[in-house]
Formats: sequence, structure tokens, C-alpha cells
Amino acid sequence: MNPSELLLQWRSSHEDYQTGIAILQRLHDAGYTSNVLSIFTGKETSYTRNKLISEIERIEALIASKNSVDTTPKQKEWGRIDIKTFPKDLQDLYAETISNLKSMDTFRGQLIEIYYDESGEPKRFPDEKRGHAIAKGIHQLFLKNVDNWGRLDYYKDYGTYLPGTAPQAQQTSLDRMKYLLSMQIKVYDYLNKARSKVKRGLKINQNLFDEYSSIESEIKAIINA
Repeated sequence: MNPSELLLQWRSSHEDYQTGIAILQRLHDAGYTSNVLSIFTGKETSYTRNKLISEIERIEALIASKNSVDTTPKQKEWGRIDIKTFPKDLQDLYAETISNLKSMDTFRGQLIEIYYDESGEPKRFPDEKRGHAIAKGIHQLFLKNVDNWGRLDYYKDYGTYLPGTAPQAQQTSLDRMKYLLSMQIKVYDYLNKARSKVKRGLKINQNLFDEYSSIESEIKAIINA
């Protein structure tokens, strides 16, 4: 697991204290030296928790300064795709995703400025509160883009919306279609029997017959589309 993935695990754990200590140790072992590991051997306190968060975010800034997240392959892949052929809402989603990438780069720059001076040395008294807020913002944008790319990739690969993400009107239409097709056998069976009864002069439930006849027409429209 690379450093960026370790940081993602830390955020995903809702900044669990013990998870944070384990991740800090792994980052330390990977070459991101931490000189404060020894203070986390005892019981968790508000001081040690805040120190842990600050130290992880200091290293996060260092990682950002060395390697910003490489989004080039993804952007190159999508650079060959005519996004204008996508539905308008997905075009807007793509624009939002690119905007998020730019914002993440800006925030990473701010994170570096908070924790490191111009010579690249760690600041003695960084603005930890601001650093914490910015780091969380980066993580939230990252998770949002994971979701966005998933939706965009699905449409690119299959030509339809990721299940459950279609605009409300279209989703309602899809749900209706699923319902109609699930009713197909029941409707056809009832109508065949009802029409047979009518030919023999027997009574039928006219309201149910009219309802199922309407459903039959919708089903035929779907099948013949």
C-alpha cells in the first residue's frame, strides 16, 4: 500500500486513533520520518490525538510536495472522448470532476505552505487547525471524484447510467419498465382467460380488464421500441 493509499485508509477510518498510529508507523518505515512516535505509546489524550493528526497531515503535505496525485492517465483517457455526446447532466459532472482536480492541487499547495517553510524545512509552529481543515477538504474532493469517475466510466463503457444514478424522470421511467416487464406473464395470462370468457358470454372484472389491457399496450410498446 503506497503512502497516498495509507492516508486514504486513515481518512476512511474517521481518523481512528489506533489506526492513525499504525499508519504513522508505516509511513515512518517507508521513509517519511516521524520524531514523535514515542509519545503515542501511552493512553490516548486530547493532546496526543491532536499531535497525531498534526503529524499525519505534516507527512501528507510532504507527500504532496514530492508527488501530487497523478491524474494524467485518467485525463488523457478522457481527453480522447467527446464528452458532448454524453447527456447534459454527465457533461456537467465531468466539468465538476475536472474542477475538483484543480481545487485539490490548489489545496495541496496550501497544505505545503502551512507545514513547511520556503527552504523545505518543517515549520516549528504550523497552523494545525487550518491544515486539518484543508486536508479534510482534499479527502472529500478525492472521494467525490472516485464516485464521479465511476459514474462517467460506466456510461462510457455501457452507454447507460450507472444503476440508481439516472436523473429522476429517467429513473422513474426505468422503474416503470421493470415493473411492466415483471408483470408480463401475469397480464398476458389474465387477458387470454378474460377474452376467452367474453367470447363465451361470461362476466369479467371490467376494471381489472381495462387496467391490464393498458399495461399490455405499454409492454408491447417497450418490446417493439
